[in-house]
Amino acid sequence: TTILASGGNTSGKAVALDAAGNIWVAGSATGAKLPVTANAMQPALSGTEDAFVVRLDAAGRLLYGTYLGGAGADGGWARASGESCCGMYCLACWRLASSC
Repeated sequence: TTILASGGNTSGKAVALDAAGNIWVAGSATGAKLPVTANAMQPALSGTEDAFVVRLDAAGRLLYGTYLGGAGADGGWARASGESCCGMYCLACWRLASSC
């Protein structure tokens, strides 16, 4: 079992495996306790709610973790990879913010 966050409201919305067997989780968080890595795109919660993406290895060890969002409420809902994303990892998000 791997616990990704404590405090606030953290909700995983999508889970997927990549070709290397790593586990990707996308979702939304209102708390500031999500584990992030040194190379995180956004190392801290930015608004009232942010999307997040984490990558775990097959044993559940954190390989990558980041928040994604702005000053308002943002959330992550889906994750995909492959030819349709040019080999990149893509995240479908929603945003409710007064400014972009």
